[in-house]
Amino acid sequence: MKRNFVCFCSAILCLFLSIPALTQTGAMVSGGNRDVKGNIEGHDDNNKVMDEKLKAAGELMRAQPPSYDQAIAILMEATQMAPDQDAVWYRLGLAYLGSANTQADAAEKTKRSTEAYNDFEKAIGLLAQRKSRDRQESSKSPCNVEGVCAHVETVKGGISDNYKRAVYYSNLGDAAARLGKNDEATKDFQQAAQLDPANAGTYYFNEGITLRNAAKTANEKKDAVDAFDKTIAADPTKAAAYYLKGEVLFGLASTDNEGKIVPPPGTFEALQKYLELQPNGPYAQQASRFLAVLNSTVEGNKGTGTKK
Repeated sequence: MKRNFVCFCSAILCLFLSIPALTQTGAMVSGGNRDVKGNIEGHDDNNKVMDEKLKAAGELMRAQPPSYDQAIAILMEATQMAPDQDAVWYRLGLAYLGSANTQADAAEKTKRSTEAYNDFEKAIGLLAQRKSRDRQESSKSPCNVEGVCAHVETVKGGISDNYKRAVYYSNLGDAAARLGKNDEATKDFQQAAQLDPANAGTYYFNEGITLRNAAKTANEKKDAVDAFDKTIAADPTKAAAYYLKGEVLFGLASTDNEGKIVPPPGTFEALQKYLELQPNGPYAQQASRFLAVLNSTVEGNKGTGTKK
């Protein structure tokens, strides 16, 4: 049976394009002398320029069709302006990952996927460094020897670091899978799920797709089924997970002495659940075909008295 390659689902991750630039520096500092205030104002001006660049790059990436190369050029400038900002490297990785999909040449596709992989790794490393610095700063006295104190207020309503790390790891997993680093990809998706349980279904689904696309042995296919089971447990409404689980299980079906198909437990239920959730979905026709084959086998068994 010919299997279609399923692309990675990162819709939730694309929402991160709208995150304001440099949210990790979003603290308001008061106190100190006039020179400090001037430095802060200058820093704010720099942030404004960065915001404009990232906004422009985001619009280019969301355009129809997307202008990835233009976005990459803008984001390369942004990395030179703020080389220590994880969000900038993350978005550059997104641009390279998106552009890789548009390449017909395999070598160029691999090159751009590699660039994306490196940029996501850079973003993860920078975010970890910042968190380490924040912990060190929080342990220091808020006042210096001259009695000047700094009052720091964390901006409320921002995106948590754990969510950002989850998004970064999920995209790193996507890039790793495209480069054939499937073991690393599954670990990245699992890490994302642990960091962001609210969206674990998305990350486990990506893990399942990676395993499903790479599976060659029965055990590897069972690993994919396990990942789709985790997806369903985290998000019981994710219809595609039921179909893909059913599809992989159908591929694991055996035959009895009379040549009848014997599907693994759960095959019927997964395919039927998909059709219940999305009767007109993109996999509805194929799910119906699978069920027709399985139902004809059941009817045939009933007619011959063969035990199921």
